[in-house]
Order: sequence, then structure tokens, then C-alpha cells
Amino acid sequence: MRHQVTSVSTHLISAAFGFAAFGLLARSLGGPEFGAWILVITVMTTADLVRSGLVQTAVVRFMAREAAPEPGRSAAPDTQRDEAVGSAWLVSACVTVLPAALFVVTESLGLWLPFDGWSVVAAATLATTLPIQWSSWLAQAEERFRVVLVLRVAPTALFAAIILLTRPRDPFEVGLYYASAQAPTALFALAAGWARSRSVTKATRLGVGRVLSFGRHTLTTTVSAGLLRSSKPLLIGLLAGPAAVAAFAIPQKLVEIVEIPLRGVSAALLPELSRIDPIAHPGRRRAVLLRWIIGLTVLCAVGAGLLGLFATQLLARFAGDGYGDSAPLLRIFALALVVLPADRLTGIALDAAGAPEKNARKVLVLLAVSVTADALSLAAGLPVVACAVVYVFVTALGAGLGWFQAAPSIAPAPRHKLSHAPA
Repeated sequence: MRHQVTSVSTHLISAAFGFAAFGLLARSLGGPEFGAWILVITVMTTADLVRSGLVQTAVVRFMAREAAPEPGRSAAPDTQRDEAVGSAWLVSACVTVLPAALFVVTESLGLWLPFDGWSVVAAATLATTLPIQWSSWLAQAEERFRVVLVLRVAPTALFAAIILLTRPRDPFEVGLYYASAQAPTALFALAAGWARSRSVTKATRLGVGRVLSFGRHTLTTTVSAGLLRSSKPLLIGLLAGPAAVAAFAIPQKLVEIVEIPLRGVSAALLPELSRIDPIAHPGRRRAVLLRWIIGLTVLCAVGAGLLGLFATQLLARFAGDGYGDSAPLLRIFALALVVLPADRLTGIALDAAGAPEKNARKVLVLLAVSVTADALSLAAGLPVVACAVVYVFVTALGAGLGWFQAAPSIAPAPRHKLSHAPA
């Protein structure tokens, strides 16, 4: 419980600064400029999801199992751990360089121009966040959540402070501040050795192959899950314009307030579930998972009710009086919170049980349904409220599919298999 509390506190504090910066930008930037910044942030987040999706779960699962193995199972030798970390570092470095280069080429050719210089901002952000991410992943695996607290809060607090002092009116200026706010924490993480960047010299072809073998499934899951959220503003920007993106993104951001405890618990639950031996402790994974799903569902239901009741006031307080028309969107988004814990935590259970391919298939189905429904709705001229309705439906579908897929992986082992196990 202590780790979950620390993890949730980390997400709460980090999100508080993030929401403060988001609200200040919504007030200081005009509607089209703010929408352009949201589009670039969405693209950067998608590239970041590719990197974390390919590496994070594999690293956390391996390191968590080796840092505190079950009784009767010895930990891997240091050389094997260094090889695993180094190989994953090499993969993540490559997945940083390739998108950054793609961004620069895209802007140079004039293929996408939300604002001048966006590719420089995106490339710099990917580079400065890499050491922070790596340090956070390793600390998560070793359950050093106070380190995670520093790594997550420091950049967001600095960015919020810069926006408060400067009140920028140009999205390129915002982007430079955003990348710069990551740099001090990144340099500190490298200097302190938290990121273990020197282990990249221990990378091997076999180690890279293992990372890619496991990571291809979690990559599919992470990117698809991210696109479930980011595809909506991208489609709205394409079919309805940047101003509509701003009107949609602000209530979507407010809903994330209630999601914060869920994210914190998820971060702590992956290493905890990964260490459980289903043979030695039959039914333990199921008990832990159900306890957190039920508790978080109650919490999210209360949050959803508050968001629905005070939607207009929250929007005015958060982004100003110009976004009152987004209140119906916020109320619809809030409905999805009731089933979100079951959707998210069953996916964590599948990854911890070594079945990421099942989670990947589920999220791919959800992404296909979401993108198709959103595109058809917007092409038919329906208001952006339709995209929020689609989100509620897809989240409920994900909860149902997730439990159906996770049930065999978390079920207690049959007693006859235990009794006939070889001595």
C-alpha cells in the first residue's frame, strides 16, 4: 500500500503543475494558437508512446522480478541485468533519433506546419525526456517511488513556473520553454547515475532481440491506447479546425484529474503483479486485481459525479469564460470514468502475466472502432460531442473485453495440477 500511496501522490502533484500550465496557456494563447500547440503536443506524445511502449514494460517486468525474486528462485547475475538494460537503452535511443529526424524532414518539406519551428521543439523534447524516462522506469521497477516523484514533478513544476512568469503568446515560444524545462532534470538524472546510460555499452544482439520480441506486443498496446486519446484531436483538427481542438481538449484534460489515482496505482501494480508466482500463490493475482478495481471504480464514480455537477464552473475556473460550451463534452467524458479502472487494470494484469499479445489485440480492436466511429461522425457533420460519446462506448467495450481476456491469466491454478507437480 505504501508504494501505491507514493505513486498516486507523485501523479497528483505532477498533474497539478501540468494542469496549472495547461490552464495558463489556454488563457494566454488564442484559440487557433492553443489548438496548434495541442496538435504538436499530441504528435510528441505519440512518438514518446512508441518509445515507452517498446521498452518500458519489458524493463519494469524484468527488473522487478530480478530485484525481489520469489522464494526458491535466484536473481539473475549482474551481467545479465546489464545486458538487458543496455540492450533496452540502445533500442530506446534509436527510437528517439528516428522520430526526431522524421519531424525535421516533415517540416523542411512543408508537409505539416502547425507553427514555424515545431520540429525543433519536438526533437529537443524527445532528447531531453529520454534520461528522465529511463530513470523513472528503473526506479519504478525497484519500487523507489520517491525518485519517481522527483523525476516527474521537477520538470512539470519548472514549466508551470516559466509559463506563469512569461505568459507566452506564441506556440513556438511555449515549445522552447517546454523542452528547456526538461533539461535540468535530465542532466541531474544522468549525473546521478539514475538512468544507467553507460550500460548501453553492454548491449548485445540477443538482448535487443529479446526486448523487441516482448516489446512488439506492448508497443502495439501502448501506441494504440495513446491513439485512442490522441486520434480524436488529430481528426478534429483535420476535419473541424484548431479552434474545435481547443474546445474538445480542455474538457478531455479536466477528466484526467480523476484518472490520476488510476495512473498512480497502475505504475505500482505492474511490478507487484509481476513478482507473484501463480503456482506458489494461486488466486493472489486475482485478489489483488479485484481489490484495486473495486476501490478505484468507487473513487472514479464519485469524481465523475462531481465533474458532471460542476462542469460549467470547472471549465470557467480552469480555462476562462470562453469555453462554457464545452460543458456537455465534460459531462459525457465523465461517464467513461466509471468503467475505466476495469479497462486499465486488466491490461496491467495481462502484461504482468506475460501475455501482452492479448492486451495488444484488445486495444487494436478498440482503436479501430474508435477511429472509424469518430471519422464517420465528423465526416457526417455531427458536432464534436459525438466523439465524446464514442469514447464512452469504447471504454465500456474495453472493460468487458479486458476482463474476458484476463480471467484465465489470473484464475487460481487447478488443485490437481499442484498436487501432481514433480518433486
